[in-house]
Amino acid sequence: MLKGSLILTAWLLLWAGPHTAQATNLSLSEQAQAYLSQQLQSQLAPRDQLQIRVRMPDSRLQLEPCANAVTFSTSRSIQAGSFSLKANCDYPRRWSRYLQGEIQILRQVLISTRPLSKGHRLQARDMRLKAVDKNSLREGAYTQAQQILDYQLNRSVAGNIPLTPKLLSPPVLILKGDTVTIQAGSNGIHVEMAGTALEAGTLSQQIAVKNNQSERVIKATVIGYGKVKVLR
Repeated sequence: MLKGSLILTAWLLLWAGPHTAQATNLSLSEQAQAYLSQQLQSQLAPRDQLQIRVRMPDSRLQLEPCANAVTFSTSRSIQAGSFSLKANCDYPRRWSRYLQGEIQILRQVLISTRPLSKGHRLQARDMRLKAVDKNSLREGAYTQAQQILDYQLNRSVAGNIPLTPKLLSPPVLILKGDTVTIQAGSNGIHVEMAGTALEAGTLSQQIAVKNNQSERVIKATVIGYGKVKVLR
């Protein structure tokens, strides 16, 4: 499966335009699926699974075989969910039919492996990857366990629930009053000194720290458990 961004280009948002299927020996449904798959590539992330279901016109409507490849067009961008697609044949007899169906993009995201209580710190055993409908992930999701290891749950969750940013808080790496190591330096010169945290902090958060030697209060960025760095 091709790799693509999650946002359609501007011209696709305005008009998907006519498209000629490349293989005339495919059925109308197969040609429609090939066209839709091509149009959706820019919305797919690595390892996404694309499922396309095309509902064919009433079988009592006899369509004369098209000598050329069928062309397709749509008046709006093609996205996951329901779609309507116009199929056109130009030879030997002109005809057109509207095809409807559903598109589903399944994305591999982390879900809970079991019920977890509020305040629980996530470990590798608490999560696994599962293919989930992209349209159900409106609050975001995570794809790698390393992204959320040791994150705390803001509320209790059942098993098999996608782990979203709204459910989680980054771990507090430094508590108020902790003794911390202050790292500083520039131009290849690096120094470390002891300090006292005047605020609690999570990774990449800036907190107030007192230099224990100079008694000076500075702002430093949390870079790990018990470690802060002064950026100059």
